[in-house]
Amino acid sequence: MKRVVVVLFELWLLKMPFGSKLASRQESWSSGVISVARLPTQSSPAHGIGERQTLASDPLDAQGLEMEKVEDFYPCFRKGHFMPTDQDVCGRTSTKPTSVRKVKRSFAKITKASLDACPPKTAVLLTGLMRDWEAHVESLEKSTLEPCNTDLFVATDTLPSPLKERFGTRLKSYVEAPCDEISFHQVWNATGAPFAPPWCQWLHVSRAWNVMTDFEDKHAFKYDVVFRQRSDMVIQPPAYMTFVGWNEADKVHMMTDMLFWAKRPAFEKVAALFPNLHKYFVVKYPDPWTRELNAVRLLDSLNRDAFFNAQDQDKSAGWYLYQKLTTLPYPDMGLFGAVKNLQAAVNKGATVVVGTRLHCGDWCYPVDYIPKWFVTEKDTLQWIINQDLTICDLGASAHLIKAKQHVLARTLAKDC
Repeated sequence: MKRVVVVLFELWLLKMPFGSKLASRQESWSSGVISVARLPTQSSPAHGIGERQTLASDPLDAQGLEMEKVEDFYPCFRKGHFMPTDQDVCGRTSTKPTSVRKVKRSFAKITKASLDACPPKTAVLLTGLMRDWEAHVESLEKSTLEPCNTDLFVATDTLPSPLKERFGTRLKSYVEAPCDEISFHQVWNATGAPFAPPWCQWLHVSRAWNVMTDFEDKHAFKYDVVFRQRSDMVIQPPAYMTFVGWNEADKVHMMTDMLFWAKRPAFEKVAALFPNLHKYFVVKYPDPWTRELNAVRLLDSLNRDAFFNAQDQDKSAGWYLYQKLTTLPYPDMGLFGAVKNLQAAVNKGATVVVGTRLHCGDWCYPVDYIPKWFVTEKDTLQWIINQDLTICDLGASAHLIKAKQHVLARTLAKDC
């Protein structure tokens, strides 16, 4: 019965307008494994500049920490089909490090050279609802806040008092405000504009950016690097973040839209997404098929991407902890796949394409192309690329993630 349902579903796909393209492009999908599911729903000095300490071992070392299968936590699907597998996402018995295993739970022992290479002044923007903060806050402190002695800014609906007290003087400023339709319209000055709860994360990022810049203005300095952080998605020690490559002004280092950082001027362009969301995605470019695309930056991002360039056998964990760059459209130059078409367009001088119907991404999903709409994960990437920025992986040192109280391995983690 299950097989009959799957066959009928595949036949329905082929009858859809995108179906023939979907079928014909199965072998060209560069992402190898397609993941379409969603997840279940110390104090510091005044300016965060101080002595950096190599972190001590966790007293819980001996207990170990259970490593989850990414495919169990975040169900993935086989390439070219929407059918869950019983083994790993490619139908093989999983032998990758993401299989269930024990990992030593020790806090990061970071070399002095890595600590000395930290940015002089770094701000972490902790945004969104404070989900799972009790289970994650220690990992956040040890992996991200303490190594480079970062300052912290928070934008959320409600900041729990115990969390505020725990952050102490590291927390420089915060804003508590709800995310609702009225908030959207006030920012956009557009009554009747569309509203979608997933966009709230970008409203919170914008608010956190504003309280950070107010703090900068008050104290007459600017941060060198800014990192967007969530409470339910943190780097898990012994992994850590020291912002390798932070001096590169045109790079944004990301783990999809959940965690990302950049040098301050680049992050400012990312933080401008929400104030411009309605004007850009609804008014200026209502048709996602003809929306502008920086071909040079997309090509550069794909050539650097950890997941896109990995061998198929290394992709069994899916792309959830990386980028979804293969969802982005590209100019159709009559060739096979995104990279060849992008390279051909760039060779002909089409560095930025606008007003021409683009080819559906190598992972072509029709609901990513809704007129007058912002599709969070895909369109976030396109916004960043169109700010003349290259997207890189979060970083090689961020090879373990604690998400929703589960620990997941990013075996493909790399520096830009």
